[in-house]
Amino acid sequence: MKVLGITGGVGAGKSSVLSILEQEYDAFIIRADDVAKQLQEPGQPGYLRLTELFGDMILDSDKKISRTRLADLIFNDETRLAQVNEIIHPLTWERIRALIRSRQAELTAVESALFGRETSSYCNEIWFIDAAEETRISRLMESRGYTREKARKIMQNQPDRETFLAIADQVIDNNKTAADVRRQMKQLLQTEGKKI
Repeated sequence: MKVLGITGGVGAGKSSVLSILEQEYDAFIIRADDVAKQLQEPGQPGYLRLTELFGDMILDSDKKISRTRLADLIFNDETRLAQVNEIIHPLTWERIRALIRSRQAELTAVESALFGRETSSYCNEIWFIDAAEETRISRLMESRGYTREKARKIMQNQPDRETFLAIADQVIDNNKTAADVRRQMKQLLQTEGKKI
């Protein structure tokens, strides 16, 4: 059983790498953002803790957490942002650990915006998906319809390349073709001459 951590900035191509891992290597894929969202559904631990903290002000008319209202509440408020992170992050990683254990897949890939010291210990290796800033901007403009300014602003609010490199065991250069990415991945997934 091997667990890979997949990380990198927005537009770097993490989704492409995850897709290759899932389709060509039969990997079990876990996206930390999706797990965090599930934990904020009614009845889930994140929902209960956040509504306990903020009350009805973060709920929509269906009594679900409104991501827009929550985002507006914590935007530019470091204290509230920290409170949300202190609730959601541990719950998310607890759920991820449970998913890894319950599935027992030969290969699991956990995608997260960044891995800390504790969360990186869940993985055998951390792969940093690296791409040049201009490449990332072009991808975001094409795939998400972002303006150049919006893409830059999002990127400026994320960790810099050195931060990712500091935690990475391996780097996937995603500046060229999909075939080049596949070649790098194949090389990294060789274990004692046998492909996973």
